[in-house]
Amino acid sequence: MSENIIEFKDITKNFGGTTALDHVSFTVKKGQVTGLVGENGAGKSTLVKICGGVFHPDEGEIILEGKKISIKSPRQAESMGISFVHQELPICKNLNVVQNIFLGPELPGKWGFPDKKYMYQEAKKLFDRLDVDIDPHKDVSRCSMGEQQLIMIARAISRDAKFILMDEPTTALSPKEVKVLYNVIDRLKEEGISVVFISHRLNEVQRVSDRICVLKDGEYVGSLSKEEASEDKIASMMVGRDVKIISKEENEDISDKNVLEVKNLTQQGLGLHDINLELKEGEILGIAGLRGAGRTELARSIIGNYKIDAGEILVEGKKVEINSPRDAIKNGIGYLPEDRGALGLFHKLSVRDNICMAEIDNFADKAGLVNRKKMNQVSEKYKKDLEIKMHSLNQNIISLSGGNQQKVLIARWLAVKPKILIMDEPTRGIDVGTKTEIRKLIMELVKQNFSIIMISSEMLEVMAISDRILVMSQGRISGEFSQKEATEEKIMKAAVAERTG
Repeated sequence: MSENIIEFKDITKNFGGTTALDHVSFTVKKGQVTGLVGENGAGKSTLVKICGGVFHPDEGEIILEGKKISIKSPRQAESMGISFVHQELPICKNLNVVQNIFLGPELPGKWGFPDKKYMYQEAKKLFDRLDVDIDPHKDVSRCSMGEQQLIMIARAISRDAKFILMDEPTTALSPKEVKVLYNVIDRLKEEGISVVFISHRLNEVQRVSDRICVLKDGEYVGSLSKEEASEDKIASMMVGRDVKIISKEENEDISDKNVLEVKNLTQQGLGLHDINLELKEGEILGIAGLRGAGRTELARSIIGNYKIDAGEILVEGKKVEINSPRDAIKNGIGYLPEDRGALGLFHKLSVRDNICMAEIDNFADKAGLVNRKKMNQVSEKYKKDLEIKMHSLNQNIISLSGGNQQKVLIARWLAVKPKILIMDEPTRGIDVGTKTEIRKLIMELVKQNFSIIMISSEMLEVMAISDRILVMSQGRISGEFSQKEATEEKIMKAAVAERTG
């Protein structure tokens, strides 16, 4: 009997003139965790979709437990014991937790009626197994992003899968939930279930994987055992060159001038209390904290997505009224959202239209006709400046990799040229090579008279490129450190600080 759960042999997939996968071959052993890494556009997502029957390979074959298979649909994949935990959650927010876990062609029950008591009991067992406390009766619309991810993991486990593909499963999880997931993966291994773990967070891949396979430009580069692997080795295989973690030198020449002041900001509905901050001209102000600390809520309150209950916002010393993102733009504030898919991109539009959207009025003449030539000129400039990989400016935005989509959103704000740019998780879900490029870009922007607030869940990233760091906990500022003072221990201590008063 084969020791491999699944084998990929010469898998090739073309989309028009683009080769997404080029004769990719590797194996996944039973009861092991195989890490799968590569830059955006390396072919990881295409391979996952082939496993799920969404795409069909043009060449090659898949061997499952020694037998050649042809996967025609996601339902067929599941019937073969292949389950998925996707980066983008396929969750039904109008249903409750139990209904989402057991949603499928056959609900547990008798005579055509679902057995709600049994489903509830089984959901409780799944969550006990995951060591998480989620009410099975809770509406999914009220669940946090992290809870929704755990629901999807519970759903996959409930299918008695032999082989689970986890595509960026920790993206929205808190550190505690990540540890829970690690424990769950360890248990799955003990039960003989194989896992393919896809993540841009190389430290996570090292932690959970027995072996790490690397894709680059649609080709299989090679693999490393757990003992051989280091972040430097993995990164070098991914990008084809040495990659070094960059850090910002201490800047002693930052102006004393405040370009943004937030005074006593309170938004009770979002749990924000008496927040004060200052952003200096030419400064990168990092905001750290755990998931749920209120960082994104603060950013979206500043740009007018949420009406504040109390407090005031000053831009260059003048009090401003910001009741909408349009007001924020008029006052020189731009916002790069945490969830670029839901809040940043216009999915049905081209790359060019996405770049120019924030100042579309400036591309129209008096009659309201859009000057496409001018839009092309601006878009072409930022395509070159930011090295955005695409076939054409007319290409649909969703066909780009995550890293290139993020560059398009940055290009949008470079075209507007705001004084202040709030960047919420600017490198989330982006490969190590593009992540380095974006960090360099952030440091370059302050030399071009931008002042930046950068929210990041990656503590080392905040420490590497921020001039000053604020830490949030439970909707309040719980700590402030200069670049020289900041340590992981100090930031984490402030991030878990209990609220007083």
